[in-house]
Amino acid sequence: MSDDILFIKNNNSPKLVVYFYFAGAKPLEDYSLFSKYSFNKLLIRDSSSSWYNGDIGNISTNIDELEIYLKEIIHNFKKQDITFFGMSMGGYAALLLGTRLEVGKIVAISPQIILDENLPMPSIKNAGYKDISNTILEHDKTEIDLWFGSEEFSDYIHIHSILGRKNLNLYPVKGSYHNVFYHFKQRMVLDSFFDLYLSSTQATLPLSYQKHLTKVLPHITDITNIITEFYLHKNYEKALIQIEALEIKIKNWSGLLYFKGLILLELKKYQEAVDAFNTCLFLDQNNYLCSYKMSLAYISLGQMKPAETALRLSIANTPVPPPSQFYARLSETQQKQGEYLLAKENANKALQLDKNNLWAHYQLVLLHMLDKSYHDAIAHCESILKIKPDWEDVKKRFIQSHKILIKEAQDKLITSQAKLNLKNITI
Repeated sequence: MSDDILFIKNNNSPKLVVYFYFAGAKPLEDYSLFSKYSFNKLLIRDSSSSWYNGDIGNISTNIDELEIYLKEIIHNFKKQDITFFGMSMGGYAALLLGTRLEVGKIVAISPQIILDENLPMPSIKNAGYKDISNTILEHDKTEIDLWFGSEEFSDYIHIHSILGRKNLNLYPVKGSYHNVFYHFKQRMVLDSFFDLYLSSTQATLPLSYQKHLTKVLPHITDITNIITEFYLHKNYEKALIQIEALEIKIKNWSGLLYFKGLILLELKKYQEAVDAFNTCLFLDQNNYLCSYKMSLAYISLGQMKPAETALRLSIANTPVPPPSQFYARLSETQQKQGEYLLAKENANKALQLDKNNLWAHYQLVLLHMLDKSYHDAIAHCESILKIKPDWEDVKKRFIQSHKILIKEAQDKLITSQAKLNLKNITI
């Protein structure tokens, strides 16, 4: 047993469940979800987020070695008694290794299948296999249940890559984005989800939104083209034309409206972006990423109060803890409204979550210069310049703060000398 791997054997059970953790998971996170089941359990975590292609405990240094390790374990079980689970990066591992090992069942939740550094996902520089779609298509004996957020527009490029595979079942989760587990946790049905596969009672989970498949799947090629133009080709004008055409075919889809807002944001059409984000939030007020992106549009328009409101909504609805950048941007809006104490408080909250958040450091540079705390301003400038040495405004403020401190020191020296001279004259 280590922080990255836990194997609990039960010689009285013929079943084996292997669970691959998502990126950023804590050691044994959510283990309690499995503890009530009596079969054999193997939990594997990639603490380095290397797409299971790095050191995993003391069992492997790359994903091919991990496959060898798993092969040695699963040969003791019948294939139909083996289930691989995984979400996001864990879903990638479950699909790649589960199909190659031809296990009985794979339950993949919001998995990445095509890895590209331009797509929204953790760093892929250490990944061993950048596109696993052919492996999944070629090894089609294993039954795959693929769960995904119905509103996560960018995840459809992965689904499209294996569409038409034999033994593939798609389950969109109504109202969810990429983090389906968080969605389940909010609604207190995560236990029920695992019971669907692991309990003899077969609990029901009324979240699959099959109507969404009927509405969206006929247009999945169009969706994939839009994602490709936006993320891979950076052709935002073409992506906008395509998504506006798709908007006519698929009405009232909050995921589409959110993505349209992202395109408009890149095109610097800020008011149109606000309108798209507002319509998205009308359909789904809990979309914390939408309210965050809307705040950026408001900031670009110079409208700090509605930006602050949108950021507060993002923080209220986000998974705990909220991303550091949410607090950094909140600090920015407050600083620009003259709410300096609140701005400092939220910039410091951002740094508690991520000590290298440059935008939070920058807000504190501005705030400390405003209250003439130049030593503190210099300290935050130094934190920024260690990571981003070419930030011109920070370099200017660093020099400016040093000059002010030198001038203050010189003035004090002159004043002290003048007082000393006056004292000598008096004597």
